[in-house]
Amino acid sequence: MFGVVWYVLIVPIIATIYLMVWHRKATTWWELVGLWAISVLLIIGGQQLAEKVAVTDTEYWGHLGVRIEHNEPYSYWDTCSRQVPDGET
Repeated sequence: MFGVVWYVLIVPIIATIYLMVWHRKATTWWELVGLWAISVLLIIGGQQLAEKVAVTDTEYWGHLGVRIEHNEPYSYWDTCSRQVPDGET
């Protein structure tokens, strides 16, 4: 559940510190709760959406056919050879 997306909480942490240090008298408690609640809800919603999009795949079998061919002469008697630079074994 905890991924890199939770590092986004740095923004409300910085905002809370800023409001508590420089605007303490003008800030009410519900503003901080709202800041944190919205941040956490957006993070959870974004993470759920990203996980759903990443694992959901719909494949449509339609009229567009794709054909891939690879024709190359093959011989059972050919061997793989590797070229070795001089002085190396």
